[in-house]
Amino acid sequence: MAESANTDSRMISGRAVVACMFSFGILATAFLWIHWTVRMTPFMPLQQALEQEFPNSSPRAEGGTLKKTGESVLKVVLRTDFDPQADSPASRSGIPDRLDRIRLLATELADLPNYEVLALTLYFPQKEQRISQKTFFRQVGTWTKLDAAELIGGHHDPGTEMRQAVAPVNR
Repeated sequence: MAESANTDSRMISGRAVVACMFSFGILATAFLWIHWTVRMTPFMPLQQALEQEFPNSSPRAEGGTLKKTGESVLKVVLRTDFDPQADSPASRSGIPDRLDRIRLLATELADLPNYEVLALTLYFPQKEQRISQKTFFRQVGTWTKLDAAELIGGHHDPGTEMRQAVAPVNR
């Protein structure tokens, strides 16, 4: 009988469990909101300008460093209405135009000269199929095309995401 008395005193009430669960949920949500706000706030003007320039493009911009080379990188991701990997007139004309316009907007709104590399990922979500995407790397000072294999290391498939190559950095 003495053992059951000790066991009962260790039980936690259901109200305390529910209160702890709600508290944990609120704290986790607050942490994620603060983290996202601090990390993305410096790039919000650029994202808003990209959304105005390219409607329905779901733009994302963030700063970081390339893990292999340590160079600072501004990563911009945009949805397109054409397949960036296809050899079509829309692709041939749309990609250089977007690169130039993003360069101008990033210079004005994201302090592009403080970065060494601009990485632009264009993606086209095809219905019922894989997402087609292509990443373009440009040296910021000279605007020369950079080889992804040198930046990331090894073989680079243009359809792969570059997330593995970029470590986030707050600016």
